[in-house]
Amino acid sequence: MQVAARDGPELESAPMRLPGVEAFYVQLDEGTFQPTQHCEGPWDPEACHGGPPSALALHEILRHDGESGLVVAQLHIDLLGPVPLSPIDFTTRTLREGRRIQLVETSGTASGRPVVNVRAWKMAVGAEGVPEIGTSATIPGPTTGTPGGAISSFPYGAAIDWSFLEGSFGEAGPSTVWATPRIPLVEEETIAPIEAAVLVADSANGISSVLPFDRYLFIPPAISTTLMRYPKEPTVAISARTQVSADGIGITRATLLDADGPFAYMQQALYVAPRP
Repeated sequence: MQVAARDGPELESAPMRLPGVEAFYVQLDEGTFQPTQHCEGPWDPEACHGGPPSALALHEILRHDGESGLVVAQLHIDLLGPVPLSPIDFTTRTLREGRRIQLVETSGTASGRPVVNVRAWKMAVGAEGVPEIGTSATIPGPTTGTPGGAISSFPYGAAIDWSFLEGSFGEAGPSTVWATPRIPLVEEETIAPIEAAVLVADSANGISSVLPFDRYLFIPPAISTTLMRYPKEPTVAISARTQVSADGIGITRATLLDADGPFAYMQQALYVAPRP
C-alpha cells in the first residue's frame, strides 16, 4: 500500500509540528513513517522514547509475510542510538524461512543513520496435545490502581494511561503498573494488543528505577522479550524490578500481563551513569 506524503518538505523541516494528529506516527509511504510530538521521551526533547520506534518495528514485522499464520514468540530490540523525531524508513527481510519457525529482521534508518534493529522469531501455533502450565496467575485490574502522576510530564508518558498497583514513577524500587495507549501507534490504524505491549514495555526501567531520575541516566540500548501468547487487549500490566552494579551496568526484568495473567517476560540491559 502506498500512502502519499502530506506536506513532505514541511514535515522534514518541522518534524514535531503535526497539529491535530493524535497518533505516534503518520505513514508517509511504504515502510516510511513520520513521528509526532507524542513520541518524545524524557531524556532528550529531540529524541523519541524507545517504546514507539520499537512498537513500529514490530508493526512492520507483523505486516511482513502476514499470511504465514506464524506468531512472534521472541523479540530482540537494539536501539542503536537516540532515535530522532524525524522520518524513519524500515527495511524488512526473512533471515530464516520455515513453515513452523521463521526469523524476521527489520532495520530502521532516520536522519541518515541506522537507529533501530529488531529480530523476531516467529512460530506456528495450534499444536495438539500440549498442556497449559504456569500461566494462570492474575493481578488486580487497572481500576484499582493510582494514576501515573509524574510519568505524564513528557509527551510519550502523557499519551499512555497509567494505573499503578505497586510503586510509582520517580519512587525507587519495584513497580507494577497497568498501561493503556490513549492514541493509535499509526494514524488511522487500530493498535494491535501485541504492539501496545511493546509500546509500553520499554518503560520498565523507568517505572522501577532505583536511582534519582534527575541525577542519573539509566538508558536501555537492548530489550529482549519472550512471549507465551499474544495479549488479548491493548491494556497491559508491567511488573518490573531493576538492579544496578557499581560498574555502571544495570538490568531490568519485567513480567507482562493481561487480565488472564502473564503472557511475556522481558529484560533490558541498562547503561547507567551520572547525568552530565
